[in-house]
Amino acid sequence: MRLLLTSLSTLLLLALAPAAQAETWSHTDTSGDVHVVEYGDPPLEYYEPARKRGDITEVNAAFRAKRFLVEIDLRQGVKRDAILAMGLKGDTGRWHASLSYVGKHPHLQLDHWDQGWNNVFCPGLRAELLKGEDRGWISVPNNCLDKPRKLRFSLRVVTFTDDLNTNDEALREGGKGYREWYSPVLRRG
Repeated sequence: MRLLLTSLSTLLLLALAPAAQAETWSHTDTSGDVHVVEYGDPPLEYYEPARKRGDITEVNAAFRAKRFLVEIDLRQGVKRDAILAMGLKGDTGRWHASLSYVGKHPHLQLDHWDQGWNNVFCPGLRAELLKGEDRGWISVPNNCLDKPRKLRFSLRVVTFTDDLNTNDEALREGGKGYREWYSPVLRRG
């Protein structure tokens, strides 16, 4: 009888427990930190504080039970060819998700870094970075990432023109130079 009451009490407590919430994280990116590379011999590299196009200003991430979502705000949307790229490091591996608007049609893909950048079939992968819009987002189902419990991410927007490209690393804090800048660890909700 005692075992039955204990079991029923446990089931009741589990039924009344709140559902797991997504762990969220927000970051305000330094405005005016777009890295510019002008094509030439040799190429000219510099940071241009006045450049607004493709400059990420806000990042919001949510690690939900079934997917990982990152939303961004830009000072000014992109007009031409652009890439929204996200690196992911988790307790189940490393991946790279990207949305490319190079040419007429967008291309979305997920690559597994730990398997030689092999492309991963992921039917629930979604992203948007519309030309001229000041917002974008990328969403990756957790099952495409082998259901990690913990994740860190990096994020950048790259734009291209005939004579230069720009790169804004969203999570860069101070420091210059090219490298991946990662968020704190987020736990799945």
